[in-house]
Amino acid sequence: MQQRERVGNVQKQDRDTTLFTQFVPRWRCSASWMLMALLLAAVTGGLLGVAWSAAHALSVVATIPVGDSPRGVAVNPLTNRIYVANYASRDVSVVDGATDSVIAMVGVDYSPRVVAVNPQTNHIYVGNCNIPTWGACVIDGATDSVIASLGITIYRDMAVNAQTNRIYAHTISGYEDRVTVVDAATYAVLD
Repeated sequence: MQQRERVGNVQKQDRDTTLFTQFVPRWRCSASWMLMALLLAAVTGGLLGVAWSAAHALSVVATIPVGDSPRGVAVNPLTNRIYVANYASRDVSVVDGATDSVIAMVGVDYSPRVVAVNPQTNHIYVGNCNIPTWGACVIDGATDSVIASLGITIYRDMAVNAQTNRIYAHTISGYEDRVTVVDAATYAVLD
């Protein structure tokens, strides 16, 4: 498998994958990392967007320029929009999946690192882990504008359960790592 190293681009792959980001350092692309990704894809039925076949190698079908230093990527499959958290330019790129072009840039008050989407509500959750400006905000996917702030400090990652409309975020309280649960309807912390 070919190792790639590129900063600042999001690349769309053909065949069974939908999106592949190219900002992983070369040292992280070891055989053990690739094997782990392939095993996880096999176990989850390919839901991770990782597919490989000796007969059909993946090829890049588009390169999409986004903001500076992209860190997190999330897809809304219902609207065919891709959201990219751009750390250095302090914004979120909104990409139209049909045309592979950036259609909007949503400014945020901090350097975003993680992004998650609830396709049912069309809300995008963006988090940051830059001291002292930790925070998170909510973007309305219909208007591509920030509509709320979350009262949590996201440390590394987050995910959304579309069925329960809850956000699960990796947070830190003092020196203790934990997962904080937020009701996305009211933005109330549930833990």
